Amino acid sequence: MTYPKQSAILGIGRIVERPVLENGNIRSAQFMTLSLTVDHQVINGAPAARFLNRLAELLSQPEVLLEL
Repeated sequence: MTYPKQSAILGIGRIVERPVLENGNIRSAQFMTLSLTVDHQVINGAPAARFLNRLAELLSQPEVLLEL
């Protein structure tokens, strides 16, 4: 069996709860690690970074998806 070439691989880590400082107060927030590996012969790093940033925005504010 042959597999198609991969131009990008998106890694998604588990969600963890961590303390954050907001307006002088400590509160709990959830964080998730995203990692993107790209083949720079196929994809330039700048569009890949924009994709990863947009994905992080959409995941942190899922209600925005309803507006799309």
